[in-house]
Amino acid sequence: MTALAKHLLDAIPPKLKPVSEVCWNRIARELSKKDCNLEAILLANPPDEALELLIIEETALLMLSDERKVIEEVLNRGRVLCFTKLLRYMLRPENGRPRTVITTNYDRLIEIAVESAGLGIDTLFTGHHLARHDPDGSRHSMCRSVISRNKQAVRQFCDHALVLKPHGSLDWFRKDGEPIRCSFPIEGQRLIITPGFNKYRGGYEQPFDAHRERANREIDRASRFLILGYGFNDAHLQTHLEREIVRGKPTLLITHSLSEKAVELLGKTTAITAIVDKNDDSKPDGTVIHHGGDVHDVPGPKLWDLNVFISEVFGDA
Repeated sequence: MTALAKHLLDAIPPKLKPVSEVCWNRIARELSKKDCNLEAILLANPPDEALELLIIEETALLMLSDERKVIEEVLNRGRVLCFTKLLRYMLRPENGRPRTVITTNYDRLIEIAVESAGLGIDTLFTGHHLARHDPDGSRHSMCRSVISRNKQAVRQFCDHALVLKPHGSLDWFRKDGEPIRCSFPIEGQRLIITPGFNKYRGGYEQPFDAHRERANREIDRASRFLILGYGFNDAHLQTHLEREIVRGKPTLLITHSLSEKAVELLGKTTAITAIVDKNDDSKPDGTVIHHGGDVHDVPGPKLWDLNVFISEVFGDA
């Protein structure tokens, strides 16, 4: 959150409306502190509507700039995203079911990674330039043929990923009261939910609600979980996830460091294997692995880094 906090502190004051000044000054004081927690700050100081829209606008502008740099590297410089590499080794579900990806990030790098791997992508929207929120149509668009089996019509789906974004996406907008997806670099109110109290209000509107509900269904039906860089700090989303992990579904968590919530969850179940950084400046190399209630200090590569993990486990550089 450090880069975002700095950007907000620089960008918001020149655009601030007088009605929002008192609220923003409280937020700004907290953002200026070291190791600030944006979500905690916004929970304690809920912005008014005008300020919230400004925070959304500036958050999007910062992310769009960084996102564009990465996409240009993929298109023009041969960069392969680590998630693209990972997809090559994820088992394809049976019966035409997709690989399911649930992300709280607003950017489109997951979508870029999926399509770079040669997979189709179900975003719950249909269309190209002004795509409508149409979960059924998006699912049907992954169908490539229909065969007869035991006198029943059976649809054959392409290998694809279902990408669910319950906090919104940089290419989501609202047109005539309805959500649309548009990838052009246009101005407009983007449908993304910022951290803090207001996400609980916005999260129960479409399309956020549909993505959250579908994510919960996919979590409930999953047999195992791969979790990347998530701190379990979002009660708005993770009720189903925590429940299923505690019930014993095998879970691999790869992250730089464990949040307090993650440590708490590790104490409730042995279903999680967590791969994290040693966080020891005197011994910079190596990895700490939490497994079965035990903690192992493993020398060698930093396996919490997804690129390193893929290289070491699968031999894919």
